[in-house]
Amino acid sequence: MIEKAPIRESYIRTAIFVLILGLIALGTWYQFFGKIPPKEGPLELIKKMEREGIPEFELKDIESRVFHLDQVKGKVLIVNFWATWCDPCVREFPSMLRLVDHFKGEVQLVAISSDTDLNDIQNFLSAFDGHRENVHILWDPAFTVAKMFGTLKLPESYIVNRDLKLHRKIVGLESWDHEAVLDFMKGVVGTP
Repeated sequence: MIEKAPIRESYIRTAIFVLILGLIALGTWYQFFGKIPPKEGPLELIKKMEREGIPEFELKDIESRVFHLDQVKGKVLIVNFWATWCDPCVREFPSMLRLVDHFKGEVQLVAISSDTDLNDIQNFLSAFDGHRENVHILWDPAFTVAKMFGTLKLPESYIVNRDLKLHRKIVGLESWDHEAVLDFMKGVVGTP
């Protein structure tokens, strides 16, 4: 009886090993040939938005109207992820408004706030006189759309061409009304 115990352990170890290898093989096969697409990393997501365009999304603005990308079709966009509690976001907002004003409707700001309280956003806009026809303030307290874009921290902005394809991603604070930025944006807009 003493000799049979090591043989049983050996069979059990072998069976467990074969089972694990089978599960790994099945998972690999299913990932490549099944219904589960591989996860996209940040760089792959950026390249995809440059090739295919930014993700379609639908959000409510601060007046509870539904916003669709079709509303800004044919315009250059700055899709900005921000919050009122984010100091760099607060500091860059006035320069974004000046940039939008400078381009007289050819550049639209789609500012997506992750604030949890709508009153914070409304008070913020009142303080900065942020209500404009070319500024769309959207509310995404669950960070749902930010995740679709691969946004990891605030502020992050996406400059989007007229065909809704990503032109450039900006991470962190930017002086949007600086002469070099205005010159860059003229190239994107297509003005001399």
